[in-house]
Amino acid sequence: AADRTSRIVVSLLLWMVPTTSQPSSAPTTSSAPSVVPTTTSVPTVAPTDFPTVVCYSNATQLRIDIERKPDVITQTFELCTDTVIDLSETAFGFKSETIISCGADGDPRNNCTLLGGPTQLEFGPGTQPVFTAFNVFVKGVTMADPINHALLISNKGDITLENCIFRDFAAPATIISIYEPWGFPFDLTPPPDIVIARFKGCLFENLSQAPDSTLTLKSTGIATSTKGNTIFSFEDCVFRGNNFTGVPDTLSEEGYAIRMLGGSLDLARNCFYNNAFAGLGMIQAYSNTNVTIDGSDYYEES
Repeated sequence: AADRTSRIVVSLLLWMVPTTSQPSSAPTTSSAPSVVPTTTSVPTVAPTDFPTVVCYSNATQLRIDIERKPDVITQTFELCTDTVIDLSETAFGFKSETIISCGADGDPRNNCTLLGGPTQLEFGPGTQPVFTAFNVFVKGVTMADPINHALLISNKGDITLENCIFRDFAAPATIISIYEPWGFPFDLTPPPDIVIARFKGCLFENLSQAPDSTLTLKSTGIATSTKGNTIFSFEDCVFRGNNFTGVPDTLSEEGYAIRMLGGSLDLARNCFYNNAFAGLGMIQAYSNTNVTIDGSDYYEES
């Protein structure tokens, strides 16, 4: 007799992807706040098909895995301890909810060094048609010998560098923000849009000016914002032994630690000593810049 028993298997898969809530608006640069709304909390578990890497010592593999990461997943990319990562042929880009950590705990004593390359950390469009990244962290990483930039900022979002070291090199523009909402054809979002770069517990030591053969960077200091849509925040940082006394083939003979052409600058518990800055001094801020300086900052110029 035929078996009349029917077996029906019904599978239902619900795949729920959380979304990232971004700031609905941002103030104009004349009154830029010190705090920008951050994204909502998201899962910290990567997809099951995401490669499992104990730690990274290869720049190409790290870049590929960051590009593969979904924006809605918080993912930590651990750099191997006691390693030097060659950036001569690639740079690190970012996506939202990305953490790059030197060792498991982000301690600079783990000795993770990024070496060389035109730009080491690129917070901008890169190969992506539209770029916005929020909740990006770099922890305990040492920058060494970039050709142009240790950090280039060219689009909106927020990035925090904690306990990072910038030491013993000369560059035309070590840290520079050139973000302007209508400055790139990739970004069609109307202003106001802002980018915030936070530096917490970072060391800037023995840095100097390298000639800029193109005369386009116009930077004779450590950190420069060329547009009014940037917020720079420096907390518990040390600026020591830096020498910016002007270079003949640049457009400016002035030297500084930080220069702001608008936007907002927040300083708290920083230490400046044994530096040499020609011209106007350690901090240069144009009149349309909102500057907040904590009273505990220490300044001594040699």
